[in-house]
Amino acid sequence: MARASKDAARTAAKGNDCAKGPDRAEEKRAEEKRATHAEPPPDAAHRLMRAQADLEAARLELQEHKRRSSQQTLVASEALKEARRERDQLRMQLDAARAELESPRKRRRETGNQGRDPEELAAARAELEELRDQLEASRLQASAAEDALAKLRRELAELQSAHAQSKAALANSPAPVEEDRRGFFGKLFGKR
Repeated sequence: MARASKDAARTAAKGNDCAKGPDRAEEKRAEEKRATHAEPPPDAAHRLMRAQADLEAARLELQEHKRRSSQQTLVASEALKEARRERDQLRMQLDAARAELESPRKRRRETGNQGRDPEELAAARAELEELRDQLEASRLQASAAEDALAKLRRELAELQSAHAQSKAALANSPAPVEEDRRGFFGKLFGKR
């Protein structure tokens, strides 16, 4: 837009140059020379402006990237602190649970069977005996299942060996005699 207004001013000045004389024309030429030398060509100016705009955009992008990076670092450090706090809490809970588990054992050793009711002991012993019986029954069932599995494996091995023998016998047997595949008329006329 600035270029258009300068062009308009020049054309108007040329019209006035003729009326004012040769001094004015020389001034005008000198002014035009200064204007052309001071102002870079339009495409160079455009490239310069675009390069400045790109530089500014890159600078702003770099600042935004640094800001995001610092935010992410801050969030990560907070998450790390939180994870460490949780880990410490879990360690304390684990230590407390271990101490709690250890303390009844010590009390049982110290007190023995003195603190228990004889009926409770009898019930616990009966339940223990019942569980032992169930364990023994399940062991017997597992043993029977293993025996049945072994028997099935032996039978499978026998079947596989019989199958292999029949395959070998089939492979060793002579090729079957090729039958005459000619039809009735083929046999009659002797054509194949």
